Amino acid sequence: MKRFRILLNTLLTSLLGLFAASCDRGGGMVCMYGPMPVDDMAVYKVTGQITDEQNQPLDSMRVHFYLDQFVRTDDFHSDSIGEYHAELWTWKGADTLQLVVYDPKKEYDSDTTRIAISDMKLTPHEELSCSYSVELDIQLKKK
Repeated sequence: MKRFRILLNTLLTSLLGLFAASCDRGGGMVCMYGPMPVDDMAVYKVTGQITDEQNQPLDSMRVHFYLDQFVRTDDFHSDSIGEYHAELWTWKGADTLQLVVYDPKKEYDSDTTRIAISDMKLTPHEELSCSYSVELDIQLKKK
């Protein structure tokens, strides 16, 4: 009986692996429960500039955001002129976006900003149902 359960477990795990989450941005999202239409997906974009209290650009600051505190982006970094571009392709329906900016060198205090999705610019998207975007400049204080 134990061997049967191990064999069944291995078989089911393999089947789930075949259908587990992968993204084909042109044809839809595939998840454990089958194809998800791109009509249920959106791209969330946040751009801006990170500066210090003297309005000097800060490079290499880490930026990520959460949608409704659950879906988190990978880290994005500000460039040499302090600009950052963060985006996430995921399901629509979030109410809020929380942007977190922090200094990996710990010279500056981190900053957290909450944005209502309804305050973001909504535009059509060529591959997904829509795109939400906002430009947000952040000023960090020295510790």
